[in-house]
Amino acid sequence: MMKPIIKKSFALILIFLLGIKILDAQSGSIVLSLDDALKLAQEQSYHAKVNQHQQLTGYWNYQNFLADFRPSLSLRTSPLTYQNNKRYTGIEDSYYRNESLQSEALLYLDQRISPLGGTLSVSSGLQRYEFLASESSPEYFSQPFIINYRQSLLGFNPMKWARKIEPLIFETTKREYVEDTEALNLSVVSYFFDYTWLGWNVKLAKENLDDAQALIEVAEQRYESGSLSRDELLDMQLANSNAFRFYKELVLQQRKAKDDFLNLLMLPTNIEIETILPETLPLEQVDVKKVFELANANNPELLRKELDLLINQRNLEQAKRERYFQANIDLAYNRTKSAPATQFSDVYKPEFNTSSYISLGLNVPILDWGRGKGRYEVARSSLETSELLANKTIQQIEQDALTFGITFNSQKIIIESAARSNSLATESYALTVDRFHEGNADVLKLTSTRRAKDKARLDYINTLERYWTYYFLLRQLTLFDFNNGTSLFIE
Repeated sequence: MMKPIIKKSFALILIFLLGIKILDAQSGSIVLSLDDALKLAQEQSYHAKVNQHQQLTGYWNYQNFLADFRPSLSLRTSPLTYQNNKRYTGIEDSYYRNESLQSEALLYLDQRISPLGGTLSVSSGLQRYEFLASESSPEYFSQPFIINYRQSLLGFNPMKWARKIEPLIFETTKREYVEDTEALNLSVVSYFFDYTWLGWNVKLAKENLDDAQALIEVAEQRYESGSLSRDELLDMQLANSNAFRFYKELVLQQRKAKDDFLNLLMLPTNIEIETILPETLPLEQVDVKKVFELANANNPELLRKELDLLINQRNLEQAKRERYFQANIDLAYNRTKSAPATQFSDVYKPEFNTSSYISLGLNVPILDWGRGKGRYEVARSSLETSELLANKTIQQIEQDALTFGITFNSQKIIIESAARSNSLATESYALTVDRFHEGNADVLKLTSTRRAKDKARLDYINTLERYWTYYFLLRQLTLFDFNNGTSLFIE
């Protein structure tokens, strides 16, 4: 029982901090505007938290990539190795025990050479041996330095491609964070207006039910007086029955919409909410040409397609390079002291041995049953497909930019027209009800004006939803805040 109480209390505290009006703290009733819902979703919703963690993951993946191309220094050591064995000597026909202690330390410095695709390593090592069964002094062996360089010859260079791909992945991640943020805003708009639309439907259905029940009494009086036919009375009774059923169905639908809305906002489902429709529009017009340019410059889908192209180009080059043969070269130069030193101070005196070597390795496929050719053809086909998809994506984004911009610019006029229609339909219905009471309007006229009133109110809510949907679609498409004239992401 405690967890739901704590969760509800935390939600109410957050609501208070965000400045959202609380109608009844005891029952958890709140008044929620669209702006309040957007803030709540970005503060605490599951989707917002996942989006933040995905951005952090992308950031640290990129930092790991950068670290891979910086010098790495590591120490590998075996502080103590104890050996105990018995060895047989045929001359003396006996066994003797050999006990020893060994310690060693190796210092490694590695650096990737991305233009060549090789790795340069420099290491230095020191070993100490002590034979416990003898009275001899400990022996020291040193390797002051070993220089090694390894790379593929005329082969595939993954480092070169990583230098191209990883920064693009990171840039895509940054833009996807903003894109997902706007996607969450779009979800909030959808859930907010779904709940509000159903709320008004319930309210209108209840008003219509009350009106129908009241008008039944008037209809029965007019029927008894002979001014209303039996058919018209039955029509009104049927309308009353349908209104009651419709009202109950809408109540259930609104309950489901409320639960979905609260779940999106991560609020307890026992909180009651009252929504307020937006009264002002933050933006009335956009420059369609600017929308077109920003969509082509900022949309993350274009980066995703560019990334697909790079990955497929890399795969094609790898398949091409590995199709016939692979060659590797390994170069090394080292200085060591193989003769043991009995004093630590003598370990690094200049009596060193010097050695170097060059190793060339070849891997030539003799019989691969067409696997190399198959991998190459698959990679080539994938690249051509990604090029087609990239061109299609550019075309679609440009089309969306024009469609969204033109459609958004017409929303203000549509909203004003819907508001005017709502006002006229409400007034017309009120006049028709008065005329019906006076016996100057029939049932068909009353039903027609009531339906027109309900439709006008719901149409007005739908026009508001369309405005806010296109408002956030434009932001998601361009990653740009047209209201403030600023970019939504940091370069």
